[in-house]
Amino acid sequence: MERAAQEAIVTHRLCGVALRSRLAGKLAGLPEEVRRCLGDWEAGRLDYLVRFAAWLHLTRRQTARTDLGGLQDLCRRWITLRDHFTRCVAADAHVRSQVMHYEPSGDDAVVCVGPQGCGKSTFSRTLYALLRQAGLSPCWINQDEAGGGGSFLTPFGARSEAATRTLSWTR
Repeated sequence: MERAAQEAIVTHRLCGVALRSRLAGKLAGLPEEVRRCLGDWEAGRLDYLVRFAAWLHLTRRQTARTDLGGLQDLCRRWITLRDHFTRCVAADAHVRSQVMHYEPSGDDAVVCVGPQGCGKSTFSRTLYALLRQAGLSPCWINQDEAGGGGSFLTPFGARSEAATRTLSWTR
């Protein structure tokens, strides 16, 4: 379960209710005999790991933008970070209160869809610049520019082709 918790925290970047429900689902999927043995783990470690995940987010050690290298570093330093978290929470009541009540806010997404040349990228760049001027930290993801041009369309083309073949078989 510790490994499942680490995967949920690091790889899936979960914390709060989402992390708790993911781990509860993992526990529920285990055989009854194993679940009985993990009762103590669930009673003590589950809350600890949920608070630890919150601390990683609050201290910005893990963010939505943490790249693969940063995530691998989190895995390498997992035990050290847990120990540091334990000391911080024991020493500071404010930190303890923050991690106990932390729930991540859902990120707002702006998705621009339209025909080629209609100004999606221009609008997006302008919005990005305005958000930066307002002191926010927007995350720019432009499928046209990421990964070599129109490579993001390949899966859609394959699906469309498969759908066409399926339709011709059913006629």
